[in-house]
Amino acid sequence: MLSAISLSTDNVYLTNIVHFYLEENKQEYLNQKSLLKNSRRSILKLLNQKLFLLGSLPLEILFENQYSLIKNRGQWIQYKQKDFSAEVIASFHPNFLIKQPNQKKIHGKIYKYFNRKL
Repeated sequence: MLSAISLSTDNVYLTNIVHFYLEENKQEYLNQKSLLKNSRRSILKLLNQKLFLLGSLPLEILFENQYSLIKNRGQWIQYKQKDFSAEVIASFHPNFLIKQPNQKKIHGKIYKYFNRKL
């Protein structure tokens, strides 16, 4: 997907907010949102860049349910902390796109929108 917008892993930092996820343990992760958010905060501060979130869970963790992936996908959102801020855009997780191929066109437009902002 990165190559579609002329990016590669050489100029993009990829990370997971949740390093492993099991559907049956979803509630456990949701209960630990603040821990996950704090552990990622230091990495995000170092990057201080534009962020592309894939899936609803990273959006929920970073913004504490202020935004919905369905309502806010493809929109730039300002992520503000005391000592840094970053611009964030969110779209569907690749696993969702595999299951729902009709959503790929919308996702492709969001990728291009992200690339223009870089």
